[in-house]
Amino acid sequence: MKKLFFLLAAVAMLPLAGCGNTEPPAPEGPWDEPLVQGETPIEDIKVGTVGLAATVTVRGTVTATAGNSFYIQRHDEAIYVYGYQPAEGAYVPAIGNYVSVTGTVDEYNGLLQIADATEVTKVQDEGETITPLALTSLTQVSARHSGRIVSFEDASFYHGTVTVGTNSNVEVTIGGSRVTLRTDRYASEETQQGFATALNNLNYLDLVDFTGPLGWYNGAQFALVDGATLTSEANAGAFDPNDTNNQALALNALTYDFMTEAQISQKTDLTDFSFGYDVVYTAQIVTPEGAFADVISIENNTTLVIDSPTSEEWDEYETETGTTLAAIIGRINAQLTYEGQNYGSTKSFNVQIASFDPQYMTIEDAIERDASGGLVHGGEDGVIVRGYVTKIFSDLNGATIQDGEFAIFLYHIEDYDWLQVGDLVEATGELTEYNGAHQLNFIDNIEIVEDEMIDEPVVLNITTADEWNAKTMMDIHRIVNLEMVYVSGEVAASGHSTLKVTVYGVDANLYINYHVGTTIQSTFRTLFENAEAGDTFVYTGTIGYYNDYQLVPYEVTDIVAK
Repeated sequence: MKKLFFLLAAVAMLPLAGCGNTEPPAPEGPWDEPLVQGETPIEDIKVGTVGLAATVTVRGTVTATAGNSFYIQRHDEAIYVYGYQPAEGAYVPAIGNYVSVTGTVDEYNGLLQIADATEVTKVQDEGETITPLALTSLTQVSARHSGRIVSFEDASFYHGTVTVGTNSNVEVTIGGSRVTLRTDRYASEETQQGFATALNNLNYLDLVDFTGPLGWYNGAQFALVDGATLTSEANAGAFDPNDTNNQALALNALTYDFMTEAQISQKTDLTDFSFGYDVVYTAQIVTPEGAFADVISIENNTTLVIDSPTSEEWDEYETETGTTLAAIIGRINAQLTYEGQNYGSTKSFNVQIASFDPQYMTIEDAIERDASGGLVHGGEDGVIVRGYVTKIFSDLNGATIQDGEFAIFLYHIEDYDWLQVGDLVEATGELTEYNGAHQLNFIDNIEIVEDEMIDEPVVLNITTADEWNAKTMMDIHRIVNLEMVYVSGEVAASGHSTLKVTVYGVDANLYINYHVGTTIQSTFRTLFENAEAGDTFVYTGTIGYYNDYQLVPYEVTDIVAK
């Protein structure tokens, strides 16, 4: 018996009635009628007959939604519509409706989609009855099938959990291949909570059934969105710790998961299978024997910690021993356990450890520029800076931090969900530039610290044109307070948007980055859709730079109408 079931507003998915004569059936709805002039078959988009950036009008039944994005399907042709922003009072796509969509052909990590939709109209309330494509193997689908309603039964749960409010990945096995179920953070909270309830207490090899859209992100995945259905079932007796095949599978999976880390950083999360066996980790130094014992360790059985010796410590060892040390070799041992007993052989991984000279810098020193305008320390790795978090840019896994009057952007933080504005953090990475803006990239480590030497962020108050013109590259990413006057421009439904403003009479750009997400984009669009030239706003956000200075708000509270 199914132990968990989750369903939200799924479109009817019964087979179409068969027909025993040779005459074509009478049209049952607009989906059976030929497309009219100016309408594009979805298949033409998928096979490349219609190229990127082309404006198209397509038709289909809305099969699933996620915030301002949705899926449509007509017969066996389907496509994803990204980030549609209906005007106030306009039609909002609803699951089950048959609609017409006009927008631009776009591609995102292998997914062909429609973006910048300018018009979505309802043709009729009741849409086509869709028969899901039943899957027994991933070889049945390709990017051409993305967006279609598919289904599978009795997939084996592998691992993963759903966290409400974020994109979450859960892996299952279909026909011997692992594939991802991905929750969409823009789906309703009720939907996300339902999937969390259905998936978060599963054990390895429990059974999962799914009906919903086929997603695509450099490969197949299944979209846990509004309109998808999912059931789960306990697989009693499926796991036997004495089964040598089970042990071999777990050891192979351990190797696969661990080796996804191409480079061991200062702190690396260790694999927590969440299926079958538990794993107990230990760490040791192999060579040189009896030296540098503390440079590699396991923290709480969850984190590999490497505290590389400095070059001075390295030289001291070579002087004392009279040897030349090419490298320190550490070893991580992983042992499968189940209810306190060990199973299978120990799996070991060697880690080569080099000397590390941490470069502690103030943010002011890190962003210092030479006479040509380049970063003095640009390209240097192992740079450690400290500052207070002033903004969090979740869609880019990034944040700005500030120490007094100086700020820097932290780009691509692997684990950022715990960050909060106001935290005092220490980050380690490589100093780089992106079209003139400084950033700390390839973040190896970030953690909350205490440091009385770090100053609270100082807001740059600008009240005149001269003060605006006096800003320098050292002010990039800093929180600024000023008044701006709207000139022209609007916030697009998707993609970046640049609005023209003036700051005390000086021309400037207000840049809305689409990575803030469709929800925040929508709030910005609402703010400016009724704005008229000459309207004044108070801006308290960051100074950005992309080949020139610009104002870069991260949230709608950065801008307040005066």
